[in-house]
Amino acid sequence: MDANKYPDRKYIRLNGFDYTQTQNYFITIVVHERMQLLSEIINGNLLLNAAGKMISDVIDELPNRFQRTKIICNVIMPNHVHFVINNEGGHYIPEIIRWFKSVTTVKYIHGVKELGWQPFNKTFWQRNYYDHIIRDQNDYNRIINYIKDNPAKWENDCFHT
Repeated sequence: MDANKYPDRKYIRLNGFDYTQTQNYFITIVVHERMQLLSEIINGNLLLNAAGKMISDVIDELPNRFQRTKIICNVIMPNHVHFVINNEGGHYIPEIIRWFKSVTTVKYIHGVKELGWQPFNKTFWQRNYYDHIIRDQNDYNRIINYIKDNPAKWENDCFHT
């Protein structure tokens, strides 16, 4: 590859969609290299480690930091997080995710340096994240059930390594 050419990056947000509008959004954020740093799943039961509890605290903080947002449901898997966020308008979803990733990365680095947490390689989160705009009640119900059932189905999860 030419040293002056950057790799082509696929834009994964919905083209032309206003991510500030009132809507429910299903978000998935994956740990870089799918390292299992956040929790364990034993016999279908989710056990958060200290890093996972920190992630949970930051998720709980989102509505305080971004008024007019609510976290409807979330799960912190070993190497990724899922949550449904209700944006009541005015906040740009990529800005919320950027804040979340920044705060959790800084806190995780502190955990590595001060608390002996497992180090990561170069970056904590993958560069991008997945979002799905929840379109109707059936979509909403399917996603909430997916989040709630995710730990029990870990062995078959696409992020399981």
